[in-house]
This record gives sequence, structure tokens and C-alpha cells, in this order.
Amino acid sequence: METVDLSGVSVVDAHTHPYRLEDLLSKDSNGFDTRITFMGESFLSSSKLDPALARVAEGYVDSTVLALVLRRWLAMHLGCEPTREAVTAARDAALRADPVAYTKSLLEAEHVEAVLSDEGFPQPPIPPGEFGAAIGATVHRVTRLEPWIVEHRGSSFDDLVQGVEHEARTAADQGSVAYKTIIAYRSGLDVTAPSPAEASVAYEGWRGAGFPERDRGSAKPVRDFLLHRLLEAQSRRRAAGELDTRFEGARDRQRDDARHDNEQ
Repeated sequence: METVDLSGVSVVDAHTHPYRLEDLLSKDSNGFDTRITFMGESFLSSSKLDPALARVAEGYVDSTVLALVLRRWLAMHLGCEPTREAVTAARDAALRADPVAYTKSLLEAEHVEAVLSDEGFPQPPIPPGEFGAAIGATVHRVTRLEPWIVEHRGSSFDDLVQGVEHEARTAADQGSVAYKTIIAYRSGLDVTAPSPAEASVAYEGWRGAGFPERDRGSAKPVRDFLLHRLLEAQSRRRAAGELDTRFEGARDRQRDDARHDNEQ
């Protein structure tokens, strides 16, 4: 059987979120492996999850495949014993001695030459140049539809549409290589094709309700309409696209199961 050796192939990380060095260094290194394995989340975003589940997540760290492999590979990289205590101490020492060099060494070890940075989180966006300097690698921007909707809603429907289209053009002119949406989180993946008139009427209902974020009623035609406009801009610019397909409901059920296990 013919094999292909990919060990020397350069890699582009297709999805990461930017951070600032001061935010990274403010985190206690103890429990870093818990944060990485916390209900499928990782890094700074893990702090947004339910604190009541921290004890449950902590109990997984000694047995989950991700945590076991994480310690083994980091121990090899840092030259320490593959125990939780040794890896935590070695990582903390390397990170605080030179956080940029430490992160760059991790990327270089896996031949990661560039990352696609999703600017949807955190808000306001961290400039790609700042994030690139923090990790010692090339950063390519991925700009997201939803913050543009938040920025430009509030006035008329036409102003919203024009604002989103302006953001898409500006982002491409300023080097964005891809557009992204998390419409699955907001109104679902069963995207319809509303007319401008239908979307405009729905917008008035959404505005009257105070713009609830997760709404499959009046907000859905508006979001679906704007996604079509974004896809048109993507096609004109020959840009890439990212469609996040996880459902918040599934994640909520996962949390409920974990709470039940904790109570038992």
C-alpha cells in the first residue's frame, strides 16, 4: 500500500481566535489543561462557560484522550516528565520567560506557518498585526457577519443592508481572506431566500422586539437575507467562506447532562 509522508508539509491553521499577551499571562497556569478540555471549548472562550461545571470538567482531565495526549506531547516538547504537575510547571516557566517565543515554538514544531484569525470573538476585534506579533506567525483575517449586523441595526432596514455590504467591501479591501457566519447559533441552518420586501417587514418586527439574538421568528428572514448578500460579496471577491455548524441547543444538552452527572 502506497503511503504519503506529510511530516514536512506546511500547515495553515484554519480557525483560531486572537488574544492579547496580557490576557494570556493573566491566566493561572494551574488548570490550563482543564480549560482546554472544558466541554469542547478551549483557551479564553472556556471562561464563558458555566462555572458550576468546572468541577465536572476537572474530573475528566486524568482520563480524556485529549488531555492525555496534550500532556504527553507537551512533555516531549518541553523536555519534562509527562505528569500533570511537571507539564504545568514547565509550561508556566516557558510561557512567562518569553510568551511569544513559546507560542512560536509550538507552531514551528508542527510546521504551522500561518493562521486564519476569526475576528468575531473577542469584540472589538484584535488587529491582525498585534495578534501576529503575539504568536510569531503570519495572521490572515477572517471577518464575521454577525458583529456587522449588531453594528448597523437600529435604524432602517436599508441602512442595515448598506452597512453590512460596506463592511464586506472594506474588509476585503483591507486584506480579509474569508467571510464567516455563525447563523446556526442564531436562527438555524435551514436558510431561506426571502425577498427584500419580506426581509424589510421582518426587520421591523425584530426591531420592535428589541433585537433578540437567538430568534427564529422575525430575525430569521433578516439574517437569511443578509447571508445571501454576504455570499454574493464572497463570490465577487473570490474569497473563502466559513460556516460554523454547531448548534447551541446541542451544547446546552451537553451541559445539562454534565450537571446531571455532577448531581448524581
